[in-house]
This record gives sequence, structure tokens and C-alpha cells, in this order.
Amino acid sequence: MRAVVALLVALSAFGCRSSDRAYQTSEGRDIGTLHPVPFRIGVAPVESGGRLDGRRKGGEPYWFTLDDGGMQQLLVALMEPDPAAAEARKLETQQAAVSVLALRERDPRALLEEAQREGADLVVVPRLVEPPRFVFEERVRTTASVAWWLGTWVGGLHVQDKRYEARMSVDFDLVNAADGTVLDTYTATSEEMDLTLWEREGRRFGRGTAQSLIMPPQLTGDQRPRVSAMLTTLVTARLAARFSGYLKEEFTRRERALLGAVRAIEPRSGSDVGPALDFRAEIIAEHPITAVAIYLNGSRTPSFEIAEGGEGAAALEPARQAAGRNFRLSVAALGENGRHGALPMAAGRNEVRLEYAVRGRYASRTLVYWNR
Repeated sequence: MRAVVALLVALSAFGCRSSDRAYQTSEGRDIGTLHPVPFRIGVAPVESGGRLDGRRKGGEPYWFTLDDGGMQQLLVALMEPDPAAAEARKLETQQAAVSVLALRERDPRALLEEAQREGADLVVVPRLVEPPRFVFEERVRTTASVAWWLGTWVGGLHVQDKRYEARMSVDFDLVNAADGTVLDTYTATSEEMDLTLWEREGRRFGRGTAQSLIMPPQLTGDQRPRVSAMLTTLVTARLAARFSGYLKEEFTRRERALLGAVRAIEPRSGSDVGPALDFRAEIIAEHPITAVAIYLNGSRTPSFEIAEGGEGAAALEPARQAAGRNFRLSVAALGENGRHGALPMAAGRNEVRLEYAVRGRYASRTLVYWNR
């Protein structure tokens, strides 16, 4: 009996979507397990030139079922740090950033103004490069599928046994919300997708599931609207995962040159700090740091502010920041009389926005703390 159970467990690994390399880091770790990057990210509407409209085109057996707005909303749900947003679609969030929101404007100037009103640190502009193409290719993992079906029936519903061409390519422009500078462009792609019968049925008991009572799941027919919807969701999830992995690995390594880096954050973003936050951080840049401010929960009145040439300017003198080839500045919130103090936390979730300028060019980070 144990041998049978072990065999079934081993076979189940064939159907595990987490084996998709799009959901893994370069070291093989699950992207969703990495700490979210400390940014409040605004996601712009998808730019597709009208090529995404959610409708079936003539001659297409399968089609992309979302329009520009629908894809934008799904990307936001998949990148959000709140698991409930993705679980509603039976998916896992990639927890790309501490906060992710959808922006409405399309015009670049209006989009930037909206992002600044919403307190975004970065703006992500998705642009369709290669339109989606979905085509059935072949049956896969026949042995696993049939073994599960013969041994348990229900197990056969969860083996990825049909492969589809699922091509799509999207450029993600990463923009500094403070000045509209395009920092980098990342291209995320999808190539092919393996589905289980349960996924092809839209995770519900349908005609294919009934047919599987008398034939292996691989031989059941597709409900094309459901397959199209599932391919659309999973391809979008793959693109979101690849972009999230880029943010957490590649962009994090390059941010010092692009924006200046914020390191040694204490306490760590996401911590429960109670009614007061004893905040400290270090800013590292390739040029002198000329201004620093801290804002709480969307307020545009700083809780702490210091600038070159102003009060406490000695802390911002380039000579005192120099550290090898970089400039480093330790930041701690200041209380009355210039003494180190704590930032007051409202009940529940608090957003702490650290804004700074490197040689006059502004950037920011948003961190989340809890007072439960």
C-alpha cells in the first residue's frame, strides 16, 4: 500500500505548476517566497494597440479572453502582496512589491500625474510586443495520466496531459514616478503551456470530467471557451511571475546605479511595530544625496525632512557621505530638538514613504508597517 501511495505522490509531481521555471529564481527558489521589493508600484493600462479585446477572432480555435483593462487588473492581482487577490482566481500572488495599484490614465503626462497623486514610487507600463497565439500541440505525460486515471480516477484529472502553444510577449517599461524617466525595459515571454483536465474544465465538473469516467482524460474533448480562459489566465500569470522575478533579482542588483539604493532598513518592511516606529535606513548612491524626507500614510506633509543647505545640512554634505566610490547616508527619523525619535503609527496598516534626491533627481521607496 505504501508503495502505491509513493508512486502516486511521485506521479503528482509531473502535474505541479510550480515546476515552471517562470515561477523560480535563477537559484531555483519560488519567486513568491522572496520578500516584496520596497516600492509602491502603479501599473498602467496595457498598451496593445487594440489587439487585445477579449473576443474570438475568425479561425481561432482558442483565443485570449481579456481586453487591455482585464489584463491590467489580473497583472495587479498577481503582483499584489495580498494573497487573497490572487486566490480568488485559484492562483498564487508573486508578491512583487509592498503595494501594487492599477492606474487609469493612458496619456504619459496624465499617467505620471496620476501616479504622483497616488504616491507611487514606480510606474509599470505593459506593452504588447507579440500578440497571444493559442494552438493545441500534443498530448504529454501519457503514462502518468493513465496511471493516475486507472488507479484513482480523480488523480488523472490533475496531471498535465495536454500541451498548447501559448505564445505571448510583453515589454514592461519601468518608470521613475518622480520624474517620468524610463529606468529599464524588461521583456517577459510565454511559449507553451501544459494543462490538466481539471484546468481545461475551468476547475468544475463538466462534460470532459464526465467523459473521463469511461476514457483517459487525454482523450476527452476540450471546452474551448474554458480552455481559452485558462490559457489566458495562466499565460498572464507566467508573464507576471517573470516580471516579478526581474524586480526581485535583476532590478534590485541594478537599482543603485538607476535610482540609488536603500539598504539596512530597520525594522524590516512588513514588521509589526506597535504604536511607534523606530525607523532607520541607509541610502547608497553614486552621486551626493541632497534631500531626504519621510511621509506617513499618503500625507504630503513630511514627518521628517532634511535638505542640502537647510537645517542639519552637515549630514548632507557630500564630503561626509563619501564612502569609496559611492555616497552613503544613514537616515533616522528625528524627534523634537533634533533627537532621534519614533514615528507614530495609526491602527492597522501603515505606509512609510522615504523620499530622497540624488544630485537633485528624486526617487522614493515605500515600506509597510503594522500596528495590530
